[in-house]
Amino acid sequence: MPRLTPRLAAMALALAVPLASVVSAAPASAAPAVAAAVVPSSTPAPSAGYWKTVTTSVPATRQVTKTRTVTKTRTVTKTRYVSKKVSQIRTTAALNLRKSATATSKRVALLKKNTQVTAGTIKGTWRAVKASGKSGWVLKRYLKTGTTTQKVAQKYTVKEKYTVQEKYTVTEKYTKTTTQQVWVATTAPPSSFTLTGSGWGHGVGMSQYGAKARAEAGWSAERILEYYYQGAQLDHSAAYASADIKVQVLNSATASATVSDGAWRLRAAGAVSAVLTANGTSTTKKYASGAALPTPVGTLSASVKNGALSVSYGAGSLGTVVLTGPVTLQWQNTRAWASGTADTVVKVPRADEGVRTVAYRHGVLEFSVLGGRVNVVNTLRLNDEYLYGLAEMPSSWSSAALQAQAIAGRTYAMRAMGSTGAVKSACGCNVYDEVASQKFTAWNKENEGSGAYYGLRWRAAVNATLKQSGGTPVSGDVVKHSGKLIETVYFSSSGGKTRSGASVWGTETAYLQSVDDSLGYHRTWSTSVSQATLAKLFDLADVSTLSLAHNADKSLASVTATSSASVSKTLTAKAFRSAVATTSVWLEEATPVWTEPK
Repeated sequence: MPRLTPRLAAMALALAVPLASVVSAAPASAAPAVAAAVVPSSTPAPSAGYWKTVTTSVPATRQVTKTRTVTKTRTVTKTRYVSKKVSQIRTTAALNLRKSATATSKRVALLKKNTQVTAGTIKGTWRAVKASGKSGWVLKRYLKTGTTTQKVAQKYTVKEKYTVQEKYTVTEKYTKTTTQQVWVATTAPPSSFTLTGSGWGHGVGMSQYGAKARAEAGWSAERILEYYYQGAQLDHSAAYASADIKVQVLNSATASATVSDGAWRLRAAGAVSAVLTANGTSTTKKYASGAALPTPVGTLSASVKNGALSVSYGAGSLGTVVLTGPVTLQWQNTRAWASGTADTVVKVPRADEGVRTVAYRHGVLEFSVLGGRVNVVNTLRLNDEYLYGLAEMPSSWSSAALQAQAIAGRTYAMRAMGSTGAVKSACGCNVYDEVASQKFTAWNKENEGSGAYYGLRWRAAVNATLKQSGGTPVSGDVVKHSGKLIETVYFSSSGGKTRSGASVWGTETAYLQSVDDSLGYHRTWSTSVSQATLAKLFDLADVSTLSLAHNADKSLASVTATSSASVSKTLTAKAFRSAVATTSVWLEEATPVWTEPK
């Protein structure tokens, strides 16, 4: 199996002789658990203790700036207009304005009747006047004095009140609170241990992150594979070149399917009886294996009744159909039904880990009963159609890494086919669609990305490892050792070295040896284990320290726990990891953690 899920992780635990390299926690102490003095947070923390938040309150004063509204008075000068009687002198007739007080003097201007003038000196019958900017003399008998009322401007002052915002300071009493982190030293055992490590998976064979890094460094797919599978060689095989492989995609109490972008049809995969109901009338028909069945419209639903497969669906004008017996579902633009040009797919809900819907583009889907449940198998061509849907590596990675993955996937699948292609009785298949075999998500993988950008990159990598004639594979790249297909197990990432097959599964395999995988070091992880869990696991009163011993491949070999009474007990990695969930066998550190007692 290429990779192991957590439910199969126990198979990856190793038993080996510890090395001298030991990661130790704080020293053990047999003293009673008594809290020591408080250490300021600026002082380096002792090895045993915890940070505590301390709050203190003291009386204090402070200057506070406040704002108040103040009313003030100011003197304002204003202007008002009042009525006033004034004297006016006007002409009573049209008059000549003379330069001097004689009738014979030069005329300065002609003053119209009722012209207002400013009168001055009198000489006999003449009077000096000014009018319209000119000065002269007129006969005084033609001047008349009168009064008129005018508005005149008058200034005066008033007292006015107004408000302003004024800032002022006061001294205020308050309680000052300060909070700081202080280290509380303790002799109590740790509250828990934080386990940290790296890697993901069983660690045997090809490291996928290692393949990625080596491809980015310029390695070819061949070089990558021959590095991780020591002594093996890349070869071309015509075996199963155009043969089909059977992939179990669902085994459930019920199943359903719908078609998109085209038509589908059903064929009997054995003796099938059908009950057709239309307009309240039901009829029964019998079909031999291979016979065409009424065409489904809408959703096809399958379940198990009385130990047999029951398939129900609408069939248009035929009404509703209930089939009893195994069936094969075909759809357009496939090798089973060449009609059509669209990318017709059939979608099966819950086909991806029992949760997500998977779309199937190639092959056919076979519905039957296995173990009292509906068993759905996708039968499609191994060398291209199956590999196009292999979802074991991100399609964005370098081409050489993708090609190495495609070759490893092909080799694994061909080995699973055996010499005859016989199916496994447990699944009615050659391989599962999950990591118990290889992760297969069909069209979801092949059509991945906008415009299938990533799916096309993956298809190109698969095609680069094939030889085809007229669109049909005639051979494919595989990995062999001593002329035979190898078991191309692979995993996600390591802790710096891969593991040998013997260290994991107990069987020596020439090409599954431990190799340096520092380039594949990836995915640091951590988990917390409580004091109570560890004390119970090691059968100690408490656990003060954990010491880790490692194998040559850097995987965990054993764990030694020491109590506060200096009693030590050791567990193998297998025993420890069977009780404490860790992401991988590359457990690197066990750090003690103290928390404030409640």
